[in-house]
Formats: sequence, C-alpha cells, structure tokens
Amino acid sequence: MLRRIPTAYDGHGGGERPLFREFLTSVASGIPSTISAKVSAESHRIAFAAMESAAT
Repeated sequence: MLRRIPTAYDGHGGGERPLFREFLTSVASGIPSTISAKVSAESHRIAFAAMESAAT
C-alpha cells in the first residue's frame, strides 16, 4: 500500500511527486527503480555549476 508523504511541491514545480511515486512503487514491488542516484547527482552538479556561473 502506498502512503502519501508530504513534500515541497512548490520549489520544483511538482517534480518531486513522480520521483516519490517511482521510489515507493519500486520499494513496494521489488522492481528496481528507473531513477539513478548517479544520474541525479550529476544533474545536480550541473545545476549547481550553472547557478554559480550565473552568480559570478
């Protein structure tokens, strides 16, 4: 059974909702998630670099 987890939808335009759903479905079903921590970390690194570049 999936449970609702409160998240901060405002900061990312609702982007957390599908990520949480994917994660919880993966845990409940035992099927590996299609979301990769490695890819997520890389995309965050790129975003942080872009923010630093814009600020400097």
